Amino acid sequence: MAVTINKVAYDFPNISVGIDIAELQGTRLIVLGTLPVADGMEELNYAPTIEFSEMIAAGRKPADFTEGSLTCEGSLSLQLYWWRYLINQANALGRGLANIRLNMAVNFFKPGIPIETDTIWQAKLSNMEAAFQRGADTLMVPIGFKMLNIYYNGFDLFGDPL
Repeated sequence: MAVTINKVAYDFPNISVGIDIAELQGTRLIVLGTLPVADGMEELNYAPTIEFSEMIAAGRKPADFTEGSLTCEGSLSLQLYWWRYLINQANALGRGLANIRLNMAVNFFKPGIPIETDTIWQAKLSNMEAAFQRGADTLMVPIGFKMLNIYYNGFDLFGDPL
């Protein structure tokens, strides 16, 4: 079975995904537990968007751009078993799903090539859907999320380190 990451299919021998359940306590992010769900995930998509404006001067052309602000959204599709596991883990920790944050480390690797890691930072679930159909396919739960940042090999799009 292959997983799709940003619309590119990878076989499971070439990718691993770990999900940390975390909680913000003051200014510190405390990891409460880890889920090894790569085998139960069918699809993962995430996309950063930088919104900026042009700075208009007295001339006909823009003088520059603003620094911009980052918004990040994504989605994943988990097997029903892992969705229920996530709910049960949050409940066991005394937290509701709306109160936890997820950090996801997505590792891409192939023999002879250095490991590439995308880190989805402080994601909060924004929507989930229970839409099952009859048949032999595994029951999947599509989940949407928003996150504070995405780091590519330890750096975000602005060059800030993880």
